[in-house]
Amino acid sequence: MPGSTLKISSAAIALIKKNQGLSLEKYRDINGIWVIGYGHVIHPREDFHRLITPIEAEYLLHGDLQLCEALLRENVTIPLTQQQHDALISMIFSFGETPLAKALLQAVERV
Repeated sequence: MPGSTLKISSAAIALIKKNQGLSLEKYRDINGIWVIGYGHVIHPREDFHRLITPIEAEYLLHGDLQLCEALLRENVTIPLTQQQHDALISMIFSFGETPLAKALLQAVERV
């Protein structure tokens, strides 16, 4: 529903962490994109020339998840269960704010 107050569950966050793994050092993923922490995509304005701490990785993850939830709220207005919400947030986190993610969210809205 518009303005849904659902938030990603702790179980879904734990699953994302498990699937992403933790890297305190930046690295290039299989697509050649620089990432750090639990899959945080490093943007041009960000500077990670040193190791980060686990607390900094948590901070980056939660910031990324807030962006994912905002994108979900903007694109899906139908009521969701907690499990549906968690699954969609995980998908958005994995795909990033890409045309594919937006197309999938639009498909959810049409179902």
